[in-house]
Amino acid sequence: MHVTISAKYAIAVTSPTCVPVFAAYYNKEIGFLIENFFDIHAGISDPSVFIPPAECAGL
Repeated sequence: MHVTISAKYAIAVTSPTCVPVFAAYYNKEIGFLIENFFDIHAGISDPSVFIPPAECAGL
């Protein structure tokens, strides 16, 4: 099976830090998908959120 999807995508970022604040995506199959980003803070305040819990070990 061969699928061809023609899509349009746009993104808006702040200047000069390039923080994304808006993204829009469109294709005929899905339609519009619009995302707004707000209350963004630079950095990761709690890097431990990326450590899987002990019960996930060995999965």
